Amino acid sequence: MKKAILCAVVLFAVSTSFAEFITHSGSISAMPANNFSQSFDVPLFNSSLGTLDSIQIEFTVTTSGTISATNVGTGYDTFSIDFWQLTSIVLPDDSYGSVISDPPTNYGTYSVAPNQTVVYTVEPFSGNFTTTVSSEHFRNLLTGTGNGTFWFDGGISSSWIATNHNPYDVALALNTAMDWTVEYTYTVPEPMTLLILGLGCILLRRK
Repeated sequence: MKKAILCAVVLFAVSTSFAEFITHSGSISAMPANNFSQSFDVPLFNSSLGTLDSIQIEFTVTTSGTISATNVGTGYDTFSIDFWQLTSIVLPDDSYGSVISDPPTNYGTYSVAPNQTVVYTVEPFSGNFTTTVSSEHFRNLLTGTGNGTFWFDGGISSSWIATNHNPYDVALALNTAMDWTVEYTYTVPEPMTLLILGLGCILLRRK
């Protein structure tokens, strides 16, 4: 009877645990936005701390700059342009964890003389995305020693229309930067739980 009670106490103690968080964050400096790809390392979760429950991945992308269009035709023309952006985080196993897709934005219509250049100022666009992954695959992927390598990929696309179909030289002078955060949520037993568990095991063995 005493052994059964002691077992119950030990099992109850083991069930008592609490959640902890480890957060890693960093930044990627502005780079040309028309086609970018850069890796960054995130420390893996150390399983000696407890049991990894989930991983939250958050990133904020900011793009700004100018779009220039030069009328290289022989006549006056009107010109308008749309631009959009797609960015993503690529996890260490080459799967895509998060994506930001900026819908097309029109920057107006201008009358342009031959050899004239119009410059569109792109107001800073900031996109934020957060996702949480908790499958066993991702938990195993991000558990261990050392670092896991993530990739920040993306690009800018644009389309333009000239009313009189004059040829144009179009140049994108845009830059994109990113702030990222990876947060591990894990469970660790209470210190008293570990003590009771240890004492319980000793007493049970002596019985």
